Amino acid sequence: MQQQHHVKRSTYGRHYLCSAEEEEEQRYLLTRIPTQIRAEMSANKFSPNKLITLLGNRYCTKEQIADTFRHTLRVLQRKVYGRYSKTPIKHISVCESNGRTNPHIHSLIHFDTDALTIDEWMVLLKKIWVKTTHGIGMSLSEDRFIANETWFKDIHDIEGAVDYCFKKSSGDGSDFLFVDRQY
Repeated sequence: MQQQHHVKRSTYGRHYLCSAEEEEEQRYLLTRIPTQIRAEMSANKFSPNKLITLLGNRYCTKEQIADTFRHTLRVLQRKVYGRYSKTPIKHISVCESNGRTNPHIHSLIHFDTDALTIDEWMVLLKKIWVKTTHGIGMSLSEDRFIANETWFKDIHDIEGAVDYCFKKSSGDGSDFLFVDRQY
């Protein structure tokens, strides 16, 4: 029996052949990780209220941007809850870069509105991120409407937000790095 092949385009525009089985495996991988993450979030009763995107310096690695983001969260946690508080900032975060784009963070975060207003969280996060060596604030508007359309988005569809964050997770790992989770 002859195997059926499909022409697919890689991320760099080259064409290659893949079998129907390989195509099915790729579809499975694209849904498996987000499905597992959603199940984990549900089991831990994690309900984020913001999807944030933070850009890193073009010449940094994903690992450097991930470390910078973890540092940013530690500083944010200390400023909001105090130096000795064990109250975590609940989040799940990834870093992406494909060589053509700056490395950047996508994070699903629950900002505690009992501690600060959403606007105060936004301004404080931006101030901390831009003070780091590797974070850039070029696209981080403090205008609430613009921020909500660009880097500090409300989450209305948790499934879509998780899928967006983990869209690169099924590849060979060269353009995706899991950063951290805390629920």
